[in-house]
Amino acid sequence: MQSKKGITLIELVIAMALLGMVLTSAYSMLTFSHKVHVKAVDEFDLQSSFRLVTEHTNRIARFSTALFTIPRSSFRENNLSDGWNYIGIIDNAIVAFEYVGAGVHQEKVLVPADPNISYKIVFNKINSDPEERVLGFSIQAFVNGNVSKIDESGNPIGHINLLSEAETLNSLQIIYKGTPTDPAVALAYRSEDRNAPEYQIERPVAQVAMVLDTSGSMAWNLNGNNTNIVQDRRITKLKNSASDLIDKFAASQQTVRISLIPFDTDANNPGSFYDATTQTSTLKTGINNLSAVGGTNTGDGLRRGYHRIKNGRTSHGGSTSNDYIILLVDGNTTYGTELKSNNNFLTGDGNFDNRDHILVGSGSENSGVVNRYVETIGNMIVNDGNITMYVIGFSNRSHDLDGLELIADYTNAKKIFRAEDSDELDLVFDEIKKQILNDLWHIDGPEL
Repeated sequence: MQSKKGITLIELVIAMALLGMVLTSAYSMLTFSHKVHVKAVDEFDLQSSFRLVTEHTNRIARFSTALFTIPRSSFRENNLSDGWNYIGIIDNAIVAFEYVGAGVHQEKVLVPADPNISYKIVFNKINSDPEERVLGFSIQAFVNGNVSKIDESGNPIGHINLLSEAETLNSLQIIYKGTPTDPAVALAYRSEDRNAPEYQIERPVAQVAMVLDTSGSMAWNLNGNNTNIVQDRRITKLKNSASDLIDKFAASQQTVRISLIPFDTDANNPGSFYDATTQTSTLKTGINNLSAVGGTNTGDGLRRGYHRIKNGRTSHGGSTSNDYIILLVDGNTTYGTELKSNNNFLTGDGNFDNRDHILVGSGSENSGVVNRYVETIGNMIVNDGNITMYVIGFSNRSHDLDGLELIADYTNAKKIFRAEDSDELDLVFDEIKKQILNDLWHIDGPEL
């Protein structure tokens, strides 16, 4: 009779241990798969939410008439301006605030707060967009407790990142208020009918006196040589660039009033102020009629520009005004103007005439007396306290512009430019145009 052999205790223990290992491994694999699945679902949901924020921001950029990026130090729920809508991060949630009137902003959560995730939004300029018609922004998510990689600038890289750009179609332009140490983390925006009467009344006015050198050297080419080719002459290139500037101001739909003040030996033909939008053709006709002859009496041009600005402050319905003088010269000052009666410099308004005034200076060289005349008028501009001054030197010969820095110092110019060709002059005018229009929006932008 054959005996039956049972399972020993040791074999049972080993079998149970092996089964435990198999079950533990299977459980770990299932748990890991579940975590991976959950993480994938969470990341998908987060990316979907980011895409919704991107689409929302694109709509804002496309249809808003004014866009301001808001620095981190200023974006708080208790610091929202009436009339402005916002999008940004509050309490670790991506939210939008819609202004509904009576000082009330209605909040809408676009991406809710998550205790395990930190969000970051940054709005920035697109360097390849000189017209500033594109808004750049990034949305990042950082998983708390996870190590982040560092970019070339030493900034942490989000575990989930979305970079995007939004084209602004209806806005004047984008006003950027962030800095590298205080980045723009929110966007303030508004839409309004620019043609509405109440909107026009509220808008500030820009008064721009364009004081333009039309001395004989403006008939030369940029290298300082006489030329029979009209298109090569400095005066022709100035006309083209100035006309383009008028068109850009006209397209802005802002109230920009421009006075053309040509000067050579004197500045006896200053133009009245005309609205760049409604009186474009009048301004461009004035530009086309410029001719180059005579000496360079920079002080006289500045004198007439100053008085045009001063007299114009009471002629636009009581609206506030931003006042600017754009001075363009292609050479050094060679004349000044004095009173015959006492040899004091002419500082009042009105034309130069031989009965009451005399010219000082040689007409061909710079001298101390003509520089003192520029300084005297410059002090008037500076003491006014409300005129922003830009100085442009337009020549390819450096010695033509030896006195440029001196003029800028006398007038406390905000910025000094040198343009060696028409392309550079276009860029200079474009930068000045942007700064002026930015100032107009800045007056009634959201409070920071």
